[in-house]
Amino acid sequence: MQLFFHALAQLIRNFWMAIVVSWMLPAALVAMNFAVLPQLNGAPGYDTLIVVFGLAVFYLVMTVHVAVAWHRNIFLADEARSDKTGEGAYLRYFLWSVLLGLIGILLSAAIFVPLIYMILNTSDQSLWQLVGNNLGMSAGVYVIVVALLATIPSFVTTRLALVLPASTIKYPVYPLKSWVLTRQIRMPIFLCSFLLVGGLTASNIYFGLLPTTPYTVVAESLVAWFVTMLGISILTVMFEVCVAPEPAEE
Repeated sequence: MQLFFHALAQLIRNFWMAIVVSWMLPAALVAMNFAVLPQLNGAPGYDTLIVVFGLAVFYLVMTVHVAVAWHRNIFLADEARSDKTGEGAYLRYFLWSVLLGLIGILLSAAIFVPLIYMILNTSDQSLWQLVGNNLGMSAGVYVIVVALLATIPSFVTTRLALVLPASTIKYPVYPLKSWVLTRQIRMPIFLCSFLLVGGLTASNIYFGLLPTTPYTVVAESLVAWFVTMLGISILTVMFEVCVAPEPAEE
């Protein structure tokens, strides 16, 4: 748990900086909830898919901007942030993020598509009956198991994700090297992944049960922002622990 608490302490110590570099994330989430998402009701069509895809790309670009600013502010002194090690940092971070995202999507599909197929083809049983009859689990245990399964893609991509903070200072780390370097903290990474995935899932379920009001929209957006910033802080601490960065390439 040291990795998680170290990242949390880093975020708290630099909370004002976090607000300065990332205020646009919760603002964008609130704006999207109020202005766009209400128009996406009904059966999804091509227009809906295009809008959702566009929002996802837009949010990814904004998150990349925030993450690069956060990493560089933590790693570099004020006078070093304007040097050429930052050239292309946003593009490198974006491309690595897309690659890791695709890996996460493929892993999630490999895990959950068979499970969804099994559920959809058991029309005469509820989900919990299916669990009880076929897997011998209670509903609560099943929820924990699903959360653990959802953690696997996050764990794998996080093990590969030292490329992200490294790319902001042109430090030579690539996915396979990242996998090797993070071996020493693989269990803390799994715990962090489980806490972030579980926390965000619990938040989505909780707010999904509440009526949609301006207050719940703002609260949900702030929770999503905090989880995002905590995840970025975890990557920063991972890089500090596993790489012990030397001066970046000139």
